[in-house]
Amino acid sequence: MSYLHISKGSGKMLGLDSLNTDTTSIDFCNAMFNSKNPNIICSNKKDKGCYSQRMLRTFRKNCVPLFKRNLERLNNIIDWDLLPKLFTTILRINSHGELNNENHFLNVVNIAKKNPDTKIVIYTKRATIIKKVLSKVNRPGNMILIYSNPIKDKIINTVPQFFDKVFNVVTRDNKNINCYQKCKECMACYNFNDSNIIIEKIK
Repeated sequence: MSYLHISKGSGKMLGLDSLNTDTTSIDFCNAMFNSKNPNIICSNKKDKGCYSQRMLRTFRKNCVPLFKRNLERLNNIIDWDLLPKLFTTILRINSHGELNNENHFLNVVNIAKKNPDTKIVIYTKRATIIKKVLSKVNRPGNMILIYSNPIKDKIINTVPQFFDKVFNVVTRDNKNINCYQKCKECMACYNFNDSNIIIEKIK
């Protein structure tokens, strides 16, 4: 068994591999899920709250042990030899989960360095972790960083420092919505291109 479990995508993520962690074991995610601010996309106070939290607490409970093991291992710096050798052109980070600390992101940076022919695509709300790490280490050229806007219906039109794109979520129809199909049919998030402001309607 590989030291880190790589998941095969399904649904919207069909055809893409991802490195996931257990959202229900991450303090940041639990705080966001339990937030009383209904405008936070993760909050369960309005609409449906965090997709990953809902899935991992119900019919995806079987994934929790593997995702939790990934999280525990990524929390500490992993030896180079234990980092996965990837046989895919794209690896998404955090289809489920979130960066938990600086070591977690440093491990992802090292995975990118070990696999220069694979595009490593990271979605995260934790811009502070990104800034701290990339202020100290060089960013691999095969890494795409997407800032996941935590506030619904408040579109960010400017990409933050260190990021390549912004992923926004709205609750109402919007003429600017450009995320409405399976990832592999679109690929706007997974390529270096001019599509750097992504907008999806909440499901």
